[in-house]
Amino acid sequence: MKVTRNNAPIPAIHLIDKLEEQVRELSASDDLKNVLYGKNYLTFGDSYTLALFSSWTDPEGRTGQDSPIAYDSAKEQWKSYGWYIADRNAMLYTNMAKNGGTLTYNISSEDGAP
Repeated sequence: MKVTRNNAPIPAIHLIDKLEEQVRELSASDDLKNVLYGKNYLTFGDSYTLALFSSWTDPEGRTGQDSPIAYDSAKEQWKSYGWYIADRNAMLYTNMAKNGGTLTYNISSEDGAP
C-alpha cells in the first residue's frame, strides 16, 4: 500500500524522518515521564485533608473563598495538600474528606450512642 498526499506518493524517507521527529517530541514530553499524569485522585480523611480555610485571612486581607491562596474558584475546591498534588500532576481531584467531629458523630449515631 502506498502512502500518498494529493495522489502523489510520499517518499519513505520523509515518512521515517517525520516519525522519528514525533518520537523525539514524545520522548521529551514530561507528561509521559510522570506516572500520575491525568489519573484520578481521591482523598479521604479528617480536617487536614478537608483543608477548610473559611476563617483564614491571606496577606491581602481576603478570607475564605475570596482568597486565591486558599481556594481555587475555577475548580471550586479548597487548596489542600491533595489539591496541590493533583494540580502539579494534571490529575482529576476529588476531596471526600470530612472533619474529625463529623466522622465521629456519624459513627456514634449509627451505633445509637450520643
